[in-house]
Amino acid sequence: MGGLRVGIRDLISEMAERLEWEVVLLDGLDDAIVGVSDTPDGFVVVYDLEKCIEILTRDNGGDREAALEWFDFNIRSTEVEGWPIFLERLTVDGPQT
Repeated sequence: MGGLRVGIRDLISEMAERLEWEVVLLDGLDDAIVGVSDTPDGFVVVYDLEKCIEILTRDNGGDREAALEWFDFNIRSTEVEGWPIFLERLTVDGPQT
């Protein structure tokens, strides 16, 4: 599955260049990419929030709380042109994170 995501990153990069989009692709989180979305400010990459947290937890020694804090401080709070959005999947029990 990792090979598929590398392909999707390349596809998004090529589309962005061809269509002159200002998109940001986050290093190390390719497996969390679910697609792109059109926003009032232009197209952005969409990441699965829970998958991002899973990857960050794995890459940071298994500490989910630390991964959540790092994500909130370093990723969620960033505001630049083309910054990704994060899909939070809902269940009848509420958000997954």
